[in-house]
Amino acid sequence: MYKKRPQGWAKHMDFLLLDLAVVLCSFALAYRIRHGTWDFLQSSLYRNVIVLLVLVHFMGTFFLDSHKNILKRGYRKELRSVAELSLFDALALALYFFITKTGGDFSRQVFLTFFFIALAAFYAERIAWKKRLMLRNPYFTNHLLVVTHNSIAEPVVKRTIENSFGKYEVMGVALTDSGGADSRKEILGVPVVRITDGLPDHIREQWIDDALFCFSKGTEIPVELLDSCVEMGITVHTSLDFLTERSNECIVEKFAGCAVVTESLRMASARQMFLKRMIDLLGASIGLALTVPLTVIVGPLIYLSDPGPIFFVQPRIGKNGRVFKLYKFRSMYQNAEARKHELLEKNMMDGYMFKMDDDPRILGSGPDGKRRGLGWFLRKYSLDEFPQFWNVLRGELSLVGTRPPLLDEWKQYEARHRARMSIQPGITGLWQISGRNEVTDFDKVIALDREYINHWSIGLDMRIILKTLRVVLSGSGK
Repeated sequence: MYKKRPQGWAKHMDFLLLDLAVVLCSFALAYRIRHGTWDFLQSSLYRNVIVLLVLVHFMGTFFLDSHKNILKRGYRKELRSVAELSLFDALALALYFFITKTGGDFSRQVFLTFFFIALAAFYAERIAWKKRLMLRNPYFTNHLLVVTHNSIAEPVVKRTIENSFGKYEVMGVALTDSGGADSRKEILGVPVVRITDGLPDHIREQWIDDALFCFSKGTEIPVELLDSCVEMGITVHTSLDFLTERSNECIVEKFAGCAVVTESLRMASARQMFLKRMIDLLGASIGLALTVPLTVIVGPLIYLSDPGPIFFVQPRIGKNGRVFKLYKFRSMYQNAEARKHELLEKNMMDGYMFKMDDDPRILGSGPDGKRRGLGWFLRKYSLDEFPQFWNVLRGELSLVGTRPPLLDEWKQYEARHRARMSIQPGITGLWQISGRNEVTDFDKVIALDREYINHWSIGLDMRIILKTLRVVLSGSGK
């Protein structure tokens, strides 16, 4: 799923909110320096000035286009920008005092101190936040593959790197023509990956989020390769010269310094993704609050059943191939993973997943797996899943998504299977509420995941969460 980037003023909402915080804090500090107290809200005049400052600051931001190309600006241009904005705020205040004839009641020291504090604070805030944006968590940095031809590869890669601003990391360049391309190992430090024929296999095996198709006029674009990328859940950005009638969701935007057509299985707005994340954080907070007392009760029982760690930590595959550690209450014996190969012939799933009803590896199940002990109880009511709320809080999981596969499952995936991991995996999803005990065909799991991706909405997530609660409380969550 591709998150559509906000346009206009919403594009830099983070800077807008930080600037506003700087305005308020600078004013409060200036008042404190002059009057020795923080109680500036006691005066109606100072309250009015605060309201005016907020409104004026928003106006100044828009009129001066203060956030335009903010990530591209150097130190000198940034200083000029914040000086203009601070001066705008100060002149607007002076005009207000002149019109209302209240200047005599307002401290000139507060006025001047505020101007200089705001100027320095604006500059420090913007420089610091831009550096923070450039140092994104590698787990949340999108991996980008550039698909182009040999003659323009170097300028394309250079422009892409210069305009990524920490959001994208160029992982490889795929060259679609020969022209000496076979002998090139890297371009500007970016490795040249397999050319055309082997590219779908390379994408399937690697962590790739986006692909940028960039070609000069008169060059034939590899449409089959583009379609393969979209089918695998890769978000594709195509140069506008090759705009064609496509069946996938498309938007026109600026990407890595050039105008492109962006295609993805599903588009989501910044507002939708913000709401989804807020729901995740709320759910994770509630879930972790319940996990603490549950640990006190369940932890000793797990240890008594099989002395060892009470938490089960396992590497799983996240969005587009990211690897993360999944946390669960341990519902199996410690040698469960080693015994899995012995039980493969009893696997109920037709495909790349493992599941069996009478699993002897579950705590208290007995040698034939038919007993219903502690491990079965934890799974029946999904109590073993509660530590995963920690993964949700960290942003590695969502409350609702697709099931995160094991590493060995991921390695066996075909290209058509990869699309199910084009979104953030979740604790629950359509498969879990659609009778997962009865679903034994992996292609059915894929179909349910694709249905979720293609029809995703906040409303669908809420319905899945409510149905999940009903499944858990009824004890059918095994």
